[in-house]
Amino acid sequence: MTLYDKLLKKETKVSLIGLGYVGLPIALAFGKKVPVIGFDIKPERVEMMKNHIDPSEELKPEAFDGCDILFTSNPVDLKDATFHIVAVPTPIDDSNMPDLSPLIAATKTVAKILKKGDYVVYESTVYPGATEEDCIPLLEEISGLKYIEDFKVGYSPERINPGDEVHTLATITKVVSACDDESLDIVAKTYELVVDAGVHKAPSIKVAEAAKKEDVSDIRNSRVPDIVNELKSYGVQVDVVDPYANSGEVEKEYGFGLTDDLSEKYEAVIVAVNHQEYKNLDENYFKQITSENGILVDVKGVYRNKIKDLIYWSL
Repeated sequence: MTLYDKLLKKETKVSLIGLGYVGLPIALAFGKKVPVIGFDIKPERVEMMKNHIDPSEELKPEAFDGCDILFTSNPVDLKDATFHIVAVPTPIDDSNMPDLSPLIAATKTVAKILKKGDYVVYESTVYPGATEEDCIPLLEEISGLKYIEDFKVGYSPERINPGDEVHTLATITKVVSACDDESLDIVAKTYELVVDAGVHKAPSIKVAEAAKKEDVSDIRNSRVPDIVNELKSYGVQVDVVDPYANSGEVEKEYGFGLTDDLSEKYEAVIVAVNHQEYKNLDENYFKQITSENGILVDVKGVYRNKIKDLIYWSL
């Protein structure tokens, strides 16, 4: 019997480590399907959730109805779970780099209760490589178990945007990844319990870590500023457009604003995010905003096999 089968039979549980605006909706969604342990380090937050109050003030009390969830701040309770989801925040530090200290602390918490056969799936926003380079070695060191042989690890980038009632856990295709094919199948099936839009299996954990959110205003850990700053270091004039991001927040966070005026011709146009709005654009649109011999750089491959005349580059 697989872990997934045991979950369906309610012979084991899912745990959520971190019950903020990302973790709590995931816990509640799973809680309507399987038994869940919701862990948060702050007892006062746990008490609020026990009383059907969302400390983040995003969810209404009725969102807790019909959920089989044990809310706790005692890490020992996590022993009863086999499928652990880590959804702690990774805030940006003063150098615009993700602060991994909450993630490291959560990893240590899980490692202390980790047992053979367990799965650990990270949802926290990180740079590609963080799960395998920063988290897995800690899990092995503290638990004394062997990665892949004794426990499995996966990664699924969180897709929830605070206050967005349209793009929710259930309605956005979930990117999932894992350390091998067998565990990827288990992770995918488990998330399919709560994601109506279905899942997309990424070829590796690093690829999933590189997948950023589209169609939302969240700019945390975006790699677009890296592209902008690199181009500017060569003296290139760069205009940045994003129909979802807030220009003031972008300028405060990264030092440049956004524009919605694309009246001039550009030598190159870089499409760095696969917003749905961008997917609807055709080659004629890009011809209108590029100069003669202009280049379309399609980072996400949105227009692969669709561009016939323009110079087209893609990863």
